[in-house]
Amino acid sequence: MAFYKGRTYVVPDDVKQVAESVLAHRIILNGEARISGLESRQVIADLLNGAMVPVFHHAPGVPS
Repeated sequence: MAFYKGRTYVVPDDVKQVAESVLAHRIILNGEARISGLESRQVIADLLNGAMVPVFHHAPGVPS
């Protein structure tokens, strides 16, 4: 996604944007989860929504 947007670095939103499509087929839910109607895409969305995004602050006087 970063490359598509012309960047040489990845930001958290890039990961969030592609994670579901990239990971959904790799999540195998147990029988109980499937019976309850849970889907792998929802598991991934819940994980991403609960993940803390790191924030970096530049030190004063140091160029960014």
